[in-house]
Amino acid sequence: MKVAIDGPAGCGKSTIARMIADNFGFLYINSGNLYRAVTCLALQEKVSWQDSPAMIALVQRHRFDYLPDGSVDIDGKRLAGELRTPEVDAIVSQVSAIPKFALKSTRLSGRSPKERMSSAKGAISRRSSSPMRE
Repeated sequence: MKVAIDGPAGCGKSTIARMIADNFGFLYINSGNLYRAVTCLALQEKVSWQDSPAMIALVQRHRFDYLPDGSVDIDGKRLAGELRTPEVDAIVSQVSAIPKFALKSTRLSGRSPKERMSSAKGAISRRSSSPMRE
C-alpha cells in the first residue's frame, strides 16, 4: 500500500503522513525535506537559488538520500534541524519552483520516491507545486 498526501505548504501533510507511517509501519518520505536540504546546501555553498543552471549543477555534484526519520543525508552528512532554519524557510519555496530542478530532484538518490515505494509500504507528503515525476 502507498499513501500520497498532497496539498499546499503548512496544511499538515507531514504531520498526517508521519502519523500514518508510524501507525502502519510505513516508510515516511517528506519530499519537502529534500528541497530544504538542497536549499540548505545552496546557502552553505553560496549558490544563488535564482541561478537555475548552478542549482542543477549543485544537485548533480552531491548524493542525497531520504532517511527513515524524515531527515536527509547529503554525502554522508545527516541534516535535520538545519532544514528548518529561517534562512532555509525564506527561499525553499523558490527552490522547489525551479522548473528543471523539479524534474531532476525526485531522482537525487538514484531512485524516485515512487520507485523507492514500489516494493515497500509507504506514506509520502509533498507540496502540490512540486509534482513527482517518473
